[in-house]
Amino acid sequence: MIEADFLDSLNETLEPEGARHEPGEVFETPRLEVLGYYPRRVQLAPIPLVGRGTGVVIVVRQPLDVEGNAKGLETLLGRAAMALNGRYPPWRSWVVGMAAVILTAEPITPQDDDLLKQAMALTLPPRRVLSTGLFRINLGQEAVAFAVTQGQGGPFGEPEILADAFSKQFRRFVPLIVV
Repeated sequence: MIEADFLDSLNETLEPEGARHEPGEVFETPRLEVLGYYPRRVQLAPIPLVGRGTGVVIVVRQPLDVEGNAKGLETLLGRAAMALNGRYPPWRSWVVGMAAVILTAEPITPQDDDLLKQAMALTLPPRRVLSTGLFRINLGQEAVAFAVTQGQGGPFGEPEILADAFSKQFRRFVPLIVV
């Protein structure tokens, strides 16, 4: 699958759920290429001013200076959280639920799901950014690994929607064939 087709399918998946596409941006320091944002307003409490939040799917390309291990994933998620914190400041949204879609050139392995589950437990630098789902996708391999939060039916429903869509489009636990 090529990147343009993937982004089109992501639009088709998220727009009916109320998310709208916003163009991405490139950050030079620290290095991060955001291919797009898909924000959706959510109501977290009955009081409108206090209870506002935003569920955001952020699509990033894994930078070359970030490895695909636990430390690299922590670095990448910290950068994505900082990008969201700048894009959606506190006066626009008290809480940001982040579902991160990471496009990588590294092969997806069976260990990636465990790695992503560990990363879900991290406290991200801007404490108002909550990690609700992590998806690591290799388009050339057509494989995905993911971890999502357990609170199904809550205000941040994007991870479950993406997990369903990606499970139909991509393979999971694809081992490398050694010849």
